Amino acid sequence: MDVSVLVLILSVLVTAGVVLWYGPKDVTHREGSWPRVGLMLVRALMGLVMKPRRLNPDIKEMPHLKICVSNVFIDAARLKGFLKLVDAEQSEQDDVPLMYFIVEAICLDMFILSHPRFPVSAMGAVLLKHTSEAFQKCDSSTGLTFACELQPEIRRRETGNVEVDMVNKAWREDGILVWKGTTTMVLIKPDRKRKRRTHAVLYPKAVGEVMGTMQLNADVGRLYSRLSGDINPIHLWPWSAKLFGFRRPIAHGLFLMALSHAKLHSTSDRYPQMMFSEFLRPTLLPANLQLLKQTHDVHGSTIKQSFTLITQEMSKPVALGHLTSNHIS
Repeated sequence: MDVSVLVLILSVLVTAGVVLWYGPKDVTHREGSWPRVGLMLVRALMGLVMKPRRLNPDIKEMPHLKICVSNVFIDAARLKGFLKLVDAEQSEQDDVPLMYFIVEAICLDMFILSHPRFPVSAMGAVLLKHTSEAFQKCDSSTGLTFACELQPEIRRRETGNVEVDMVNKAWREDGILVWKGTTTMVLIKPDRKRKRRTHAVLYPKAVGEVMGTMQLNADVGRLYSRLSGDINPIHLWPWSAKLFGFRRPIAHGLFLMALSHAKLHSTSDRYPQMMFSEFLRPTLLPANLQLLKQTHDVHGSTIKQSFTLITQEMSKPVALGHLTSNHIS
């Protein structure tokens, strides 16, 4: 390629990045359209240059950042792709699965994490916990309003890592809340040095009923990213994951939750329902996992299933959580 053409292309990209970075920052409401992935990608890349990689210790709380998208509908093709990816069946009533809402809404999380007012570069941030709550059935043809809000609390850990929360919600056109998702992200300290282990770490042996085996190919991170719009490079390619300290791409925690939800199907068609997961270690791709169900408790009209995801080879716990739902129609 001619040098002058290359310079022109780079100039256009830089100019576009500066315009997007310094352009309007307070777009808090959109009618009928989601934020563009290209905008968030450019801002995220600009953030690597313009923002510090470590949160300033003088910052006591996060800025108020919120975005709302109204009058949007479930993308039928994306929903079909999601069901195929997590090996789940479509319900006869075309109800939106519990773990699909966040697939639509995750671009709002990306919008906030890449926002110029987010005080630190969030590239390489890792999911620690997530809770999804569906309060009633939601037909896939229902018009919805989605919102995401960054919570002000900052939790600093001894390791130097920082935890922040984001809350997503979805309402029907009549104002009825149908879904809420709470996500805890870890902003990893960039120069954190891992302590050398002087002895093997022993984990209690996970026991329970085997609900299924998950064979995750090396490209599953890219497939889920393409589906959801999650542009975090730790999920994409070996070279991009290595930039943030991982030997190989890691699986999306939300994808692992969706796989688990699809296999815990005995209660997943009842409402209201809630699923919680805490992630104990990254799942390097490719990987083979097993889903174990520890308990199946019934309290009144509520069923609670506790579960653990383990590596099939070493039986190390990857994630644990529970799914609760109403067993009375």
